[in-house]
Amino acid sequence: MTILRAITYAGSVLVTCGAAVAATDPPPIDQLAGQLERFLDLLERGGAAVVALELVLGVAFLAALAAVVLVLITVVQALPRAARPLADAYATMRGGATRREERLRELNASLARKVELLEAQVVGLEHRDEEKSRIISALVDQLGAFGIDVAALRAMAPRPLSEVEVDHASAA
Repeated sequence: MTILRAITYAGSVLVTCGAAVAATDPPPIDQLAGQLERFLDLLERGGAAVVALELVLGVAFLAALAAVVLVLITVVQALPRAARPLADAYATMRGGATRREERLRELNASLARKVELLEAQVVGLEHRDEEKSRIISALVDQLGAFGIDVAALRAMAPRPLSEVEVDHASAA
């Protein structure tokens, strides 16, 4: 625990010193130029430290280059996923329909066509049902003319849909 405290205190002292240096005026330009000149002289003279520094800087450069390449690859791979929402946002701003809205309109149109087809089929079935009911009613009337009790048959005969009261509110 004492080592952790020592590291914490040392870090706080360094931060305080760094803040104090940052709050002061920057060094004069000739002092900065002198330091840069000494650094360049050190690099020209060479030595083991300079070679190690060049290796570290070379590895850092390659790592930075690899990071830039990876970021570019990720951006290129993400473009198709980002392009569609951006295009939809642009179309929305311009007042046009987005791709999703276009698909929903197409789906709505196809469903409307199917509903119209089903309504036509229902009308055909209703007409067929009415025709059957009329035929059965005519047969029951003929049987009744022969003196047969047809009350039970009339009760069993299906009524045409036009005669049946349909409560549309409860059907829906």
